[in-house]
Amino acid sequence: MPESAAKPVDIVLWGPTMAGKTMMLARLYLQSVEFESQWEILPTEESSQFIADMRNAISRDNLFPEPTSLAHSEQVAYLFRNRQSGAAATLSIVDRAGVHYQDLEEQTRQHLAQADGLLLLFDPSREKETLKREVQNTLEHVYVSKAGNCGAKDERPYAVCLSKADILLKSPADHDLACRSPHQFVIQRMEADLVGWLERFCKNFQLFPVSSVGVRVGRDDLEPVVFFDEKLTQRLAPDARPLNLIEPFTWLLAQLEDRL
Repeated sequence: MPESAAKPVDIVLWGPTMAGKTMMLARLYLQSVEFESQWEILPTEESSQFIADMRNAISRDNLFPEPTSLAHSEQVAYLFRNRQSGAAATLSIVDRAGVHYQDLEEQTRQHLAQADGLLLLFDPSREKETLKREVQNTLEHVYVSKAGNCGAKDERPYAVCLSKADILLKSPADHDLACRSPHQFVIQRMEADLVGWLERFCKNFQLFPVSSVGVRVGRDDLEPVVFFDEKLTQRLAPDARPLNLIEPFTWLLAQLEDRL
């Protein structure tokens, strides 16, 4: 980060309850050494306890992390550093229970207003009308939190992600499309009026299907990576690989290149 920069680049992750925010944050760091990206992800003091807890749950025990409790708020900050140019940015993400995002308390409002870029996370397994309301409410909340819009579209970059996208994949061809053309993959599976809401409020957005769980791609089919142990506890296969986990962040960083 150049010394002349006024403040670090700040990306906010925002989404409803149970949309997959905690798992996404955890896997983003734990799997980062395996990403084919020019950006590497480094820990910070703020994220050390979160990383330790997630490593124990996910990497050691193959368990899913517990949902963020209503009384809990955890600051998670990662340092993204470009391996080629040396450019770096600190991205701080507040992992709060989704109800806080729905209620939009003042602290969240301020965090949204000050963000340089936003990653919005939605669960496509939601009932159709519920998902529609969540998208509409989120876009309206984010828009009004940004003072000075004056009727204009928000010019900040938005990475809009469908989480748990492994449930949308029916074949290796689907997986290939989701990796090769993520925006088109989501367009084909997202209600047209929801894309219209994005176009109404956002000037610059990109769509991504994201799976923190991931899939295993066979020659002719997709293999499950989630299983139940003898105690009927849901666990994650140790060789599971996420889908499009770092891509939304690197896209946002590319949009904010002049700030790095």
